[in-house]
Amino acid sequence: MALNIEKLFSNLSCKLVNIEGFNHHVQFESSGISSRFMFFSGIHLDEKGASVALKNWFEKNESVIPDTLKVFQANPESLKRKKRGVTRWTWHGPEIIDANRYFGNERGNYWVAEEIKTIAAQHPNLKCAFSFHEEADKKGYREKDDGRIETFIRDPNSFYMYDAFNAEESTSDEIMPLYNSLASALTKQGFSLYSGFDDYKNDPKETVQLNPVDNGYCPQASDKNNFLDGSFENWVITQGMKRSFVFEIPSRISEERKQLMIKIIFEKFIIPFLNQVCPDLNLPNIGID
Repeated sequence: MALNIEKLFSNLSCKLVNIEGFNHHVQFESSGISSRFMFFSGIHLDEKGASVALKNWFEKNESVIPDTLKVFQANPESLKRKKRGVTRWTWHGPEIIDANRYFGNERGNYWVAEEIKTIAAQHPNLKCAFSFHEEADKKGYREKDDGRIETFIRDPNSFYMYDAFNAEESTSDEIMPLYNSLASALTKQGFSLYSGFDDYKNDPKETVQLNPVDNGYCPQASDKNNFLDGSFENWVITQGMKRSFVFEIPSRISEERKQLMIKIIFEKFIIPFLNQVCPDLNLPNIGID
């Protein structure tokens, strides 16, 4: 029987690490006897600012939130390259891939995703995830009256977030009071709230796009077994986490403004949310007036 070399290489390459990353592993920090809350950043290689700001917040507030699992640099390839994807070598040559599309069952295995899955499995009591990204797109997207997608100039100070949850157990209604408080605090500090579609690439292979965002908020309700767009944040819902939030920090603002935004997110949204779902925590209600 003839050996199909291309098929063999393809099967192997779906598990192949970046040639620059043989010695790299996903690093994580855990606190408490049993981690319940996961904080996540750096899955895209061009989002160093959000990773640094998130790590700085925890360094300044080390003991505020107990029982955490922290992954500050989810993709351990060099963030200095400032490229969204990493190179995976295939039979057809180098392919630039997005590590945050390789969770779930829709794509082949990728080493970063597999290591993160293993880390999550080692912490079975995780209840929710808080993921920090950066929005670098200078364009916004919206639908015209004729159904076509048009672009507009995105405010470089604009914020939005995703709220992923199991529709059989939760609704967006329980989050809106917290979100309204967050939105008010952000606008008082000179930030704006994005409205439109999250992304549009006119590429059927892109699984995370054309999600409607209204005044900075994008709910993503699904049943537990049907949320496989390839992203980590939606994959954790299929694994039993109750809720997963993605905070899109604008990439074009200063490092100081990024840290201010993340500070507001913790004080006006994350800490109140954790007190709401886990009253035993009794976290301090600190906040910006």
